Amino acid sequence: MTFGEMPDGGALDPAYDDKIAHARLLIGGRVLMMSDTAPWAGTHDGFHGMTLQVALDSPEEAADLFAKLSDGGQVIMPLDKTFWARAFGMCTDRFGVAWMLNCE
Repeated sequence: MTFGEMPDGGALDPAYDDKIAHARLLIGGRVLMMSDTAPWAGTHDGFHGMTLQVALDSPEEAADLFAKLSDGGQVIMPLDKTFWARAFGMCTDRFGVAWMLNCE
């Protein structure tokens, strides 16, 4: 799904309409999700242009990992319920790596 295909139209710079918002790969029974880094997520030294996503089984598990990853980093989008997930949040860790945590 591109940012432009999101239900709210992406609410971003139109230059990002064709950038990937959600990509999902199944590798050896594990889900790897990723997206192009959105302009509001800032820059990430060493990880330019990408965000790592972790799929979690419960909102509690997501909350625990989100707290650990964002400790010393920056919360971009607080962990909360969304139209696609029971819990979703975005942060950068203390090393500048961008993360999205998702609990469908």
